[in-house]
Amino acid sequence: MILNNILKTERLILRCKNFDDIYHLFRLRSDQEYFELFGRECYTRIEQAHEFIEMLNKDNTSYTFSILPKDKTVSEEAIGSVCIWDIKSDEKVGELGYSLESAYRGNGYALEACKEVIDFTFSEMGINTIVAYPKVTNHPSIILVEKLGFECVGIKTLKMESGEETEHYVFYLSQ
Repeated sequence: MILNNILKTERLILRCKNFDDIYHLFRLRSDQEYFELFGRECYTRIEQAHEFIEMLNKDNTSYTFSILPKDKTVSEEAIGSVCIWDIKSDEKVGELGYSLESAYRGNGYALEACKEVIDFTFSEMGINTIVAYPKVTNHPSIILVEKLGFECVGIKTLKMESGEETEHYVFYLSQ
């Protein structure tokens, strides 16, 4: 579900993902390095990005925000996204997801964006627990969720979109 919310941090604007994000989404999801981390097939057609955003419009278990540096305008292209997805309203649980284009990694943008969305999730969405499942080999993601205050409770084998089964840490953050 796409919201009309705009969140702001010191350096970032987080706005609900929309059709202005098609080219950013295509660049991100056609990056082989990105897909090695997430086990998804790379996009090969721009229409795939359009279809994904259409799906977000209909999904009531996912809230996805585009990440834009404040030195750009809201209508310019995003550099990443952060979401709460796989929301289970009855359990008051959602999963944190995030991604940045490679040129913008290592600048603290993901940490800043995730903090803001976590605060929004706890205060506005009625979610009490957020989970994260970083791949055990994705050290930057593991460090990120630890900085956000998540607690590791174990390891879980997950089947990726590609069909590959990989080990992921299970992290929880509760309000």
